Amino acid sequence: MSGLYGHKKLTVAVRRDFLCGRRAEEEDSREKEEAYFAARKRAEFYAGIWGAPLVTLTAQRPARPDELIVEFSEEGVALLADGMRNQGDFERFLGRLRPGCWEREMLIKAARFRKKEQTAEPLSESPGKDKERPRPNGLRALDATAGMGEDALILAAAGFTVELAEQDPIIHLLLEDSITRAREGEEIYLRQLVSGMRLLEGNSIPWMRAAQPGYWDLIYLDPMFPERKKSALVKKKFQLLHYLERPAADEQELLQAALSARPKKIVIKRPLKGPDLGGQRPSYRIRGKAIRYDVIVPSHCSGPGEGV
Repeated sequence: MSGLYGHKKLTVAVRRDFLCGRRAEEEDSREKEEAYFAARKRAEFYAGIWGAPLVTLTAQRPARPDELIVEFSEEGVALLADGMRNQGDFERFLGRLRPGCWEREMLIKAARFRKKEQTAEPLSESPGKDKERPRPNGLRALDATAGMGEDALILAAAGFTVELAEQDPIIHLLLEDSITRAREGEEIYLRQLVSGMRLLEGNSIPWMRAAQPGYWDLIYLDPMFPERKKSALVKKKFQLLHYLERPAADEQELLQAALSARPKKIVIKRPLKGPDLGGQRPSYRIRGKAIRYDVIVPSHCSGPGEGV
């Protein structure tokens, strides 16, 4: 890995201030020391893999302006730069993922199949049953440009079994950490959602080319949008990721790999006024205020994937 991201130097850090922080009254010193050394062991591992310096962040040694920091602590893995902190937190999206809410998501409208293969079975209203339990629909989806996994989580709420591919090793680590914390967390519904998610390592193009035709019913593409001239238009949570991921160098190659996997449907997230991915006109579009979803129904599909 390159040691520089833009004008930032990649640095791996372990945070030690939590040893006397808000959990000090809840945990004894031995537990806190164990948490610190576990975090440090992980930090040392990745610093070695990436060839990056390892530092300990304290009040006396804070993050520096020229650093892009991958921080390890008892709370997981986070990305730090420019006074910002980015850590995956699936719990923030629970309100959007509850039954009756996810159906309104534009992505779900674009991903929807005909009734006989409808996303998510109806949820039981019977007393004593978990009305929020996601119902598998028998359909597989690949999020080929997973990023922080938010869209994959929406697909999981709709009943898809989702595989996620993320090529940047740092974003992959952040995503892996988010999924792990969700699986080990107290939120039952979230644990159920991520139980149907599988993280693939590396570029999705080789995965799609090697897949058995039709293995995925749906392939979702969300390549990084080209950087806007007005940085204020870029949401804060994405600003740090722009240090790591760049717009797709060959959109045509990405799209052709998706087509070669022969899914029933390909859904592509695009800027509202952006060009078609790879120059290919979609079968139809679903437009929002700032983005749109282009839907390609490949020619080999004559039934299940058509229509919404």
